[in-house]
Amino acid sequence: MSKLENLTIVPASWRSQALAQGFYPEDMPKDWRLDYYCGQFACVIMPEEDWLLEDSEVYLEELQDCLNDFNSVILQLSAENEAKAQELLKTFSEDFLNSVVAIECLSGHTDVKIIAGKPVFSTDLDVAEIGGFAKMIRMTDVPTDPKQQTARLQSIVNEQGDSSLLVVVDAVDYKVSDIANMQAIAELLGY
Repeated sequence: MSKLENLTIVPASWRSQALAQGFYPEDMPKDWRLDYYCGQFACVIMPEEDWLLEDSEVYLEELQDCLNDFNSVILQLSAENEAKAQELLKTFSEDFLNSVVAIECLSGHTDVKIIAGKPVFSTDLDVAEIGGFAKMIRMTDVPTDPKQQTARLQSIVNEQGDSSLLVVVDAVDYKVSDIANMQAIAELLGY
């Protein structure tokens, strides 16, 4: 699933339960999943437990190896770790930092607007303006009917105008096939 011209749809986590149940091949080792995910989705949303660790350098080298030319990364961060993130991001490779489009603050409001040259936005917003994409929208419920999926995508695009959109599926219960269907519908609609 490549990045579309104006609309990109991705799961909220490459480790979600929905992906574990039907997206990754059953016999695939867990340490190959991120590479597989990067081949299918245009944006990787990294929880802070993956990148804000003392030994994160090794993990991030693996992530950098997985990223394709069309991948972008959003780093998640809790407000209490902003200072630690400021320091740690200084140690990351330029190649990796070039793939990071934004940092998402998970603990609600933050006064910090930029960390390591990357825009910081609050997760409590339904629509957030971020780098690399004009706006990110969280979809907390995913329609299963193709007509409803079409209507939802049309509604999102109509409300947001000509912006380049990242739609993050952050539903508790969804099927990867629903994301694939919405991606196909978006392509057919010319998004």
